[in-house]
Amino acid sequence: MGFDAGTRNKAGALYERALAIKPNFALARNDYGYWLNDQKRFDEAIAQFEVALARDPAQSDLNTNLLAYYGRLGDFDKARAQVDRWLAISPENPGPHAFRASLQEASGNLAEGLKFRRKVLAMAPHDPRASPDVHFGELGLGEFQTVLKADEPYLRYRAMVLMGRKDDARALVRQETDARPDFPQQQSDYLDVHNSIHDWAEVARYYDEAWGSPESFQQACIWPPYTYVLPALLDAGHRDAPAMLAAARRAIDADRASGFRNANYDMNEAGIYFLEGHPGKATDLLELAYSKGKRDIYLFIYPSLNDAPRPRLEALEAKVAADINAERAMLGWPAIEMPKAYRAD
Repeated sequence: MGFDAGTRNKAGALYERALAIKPNFALARNDYGYWLNDQKRFDEAIAQFEVALARDPAQSDLNTNLLAYYGRLGDFDKARAQVDRWLAISPENPGPHAFRASLQEASGNLAEGLKFRRKVLAMAPHDPRASPDVHFGELGLGEFQTVLKADEPYLRYRAMVLMGRKDDARALVRQETDARPDFPQQQSDYLDVHNSIHDWAEVARYYDEAWGSPESFQQACIWPPYTYVLPALLDAGHRDAPAMLAAARRAIDADRASGFRNANYDMNEAGIYFLEGHPGKATDLLELAYSKGKRDIYLFIYPSLNDAPRPRLEALEAKVAADINAERAMLGWPAIEMPKAYRAD
């Protein structure tokens, strides 16, 4: 299950061999389901998770993967029912509480979500995911100074971007990328930071240096971050821009065909519509995401959304700002000004 696509492809046969020997091995069946999900064979993946859960209903990875799938579908009723079952079986397990946080946040209840994240940290202080999850919750609520104290650099440079500290964010993400130059998630973060601060010349330069073709970019990234690189390529009239835009459209269409309907997919497709030159359709999807509960503080800095005045977008941003400050008030925090979009250097 390495990062190389060819190596990952070999894993399926090994999982199938393991299950042929030991069909009731729930963890192997879970991992096989995860592999099927990675191959975008979603119906087969969900069947593996459900079979394994029937044998081992308290297994954490199984519950996590099934709940993540329900989340992508936007089927929060099924997700809540599954969380309730898991919680009834394993009340001392922090896992179901973490998903309660995610479900609250997906409904726009950011303060309540943060409270559950803090509960998870209290239950499992040594879990390496617990503290970063709290900081992600704080980030979405605009509590940037607190996030700057996080141990994880990827949290600190995200806070710096939202605070307007572009030079600090640029330096830190460069340091981390130099330390792990071939790690796909770190490469994606490098693109994300420079796209967000509107340093599109660096995005285009890094794309050419690291990949240089749509094929190499897609092979290196299991889930290619098209929307981080496309604004820069389109702005520069890059030779690969049309092919990358077409690939981004195919990817989101495939996700939609698989039934993925949560607000994150609405936001992603909205970004693609803007890049395709359809701001009305894009704004329709942003408003749909809001109606589902999405309260995204990054809405204020997405360059492709904020490059020109758009009254509907400005009205949506005003509602999101009011909601985030209302959530902050529930935690006893003062109101803040929302982040400002960067302009080209």
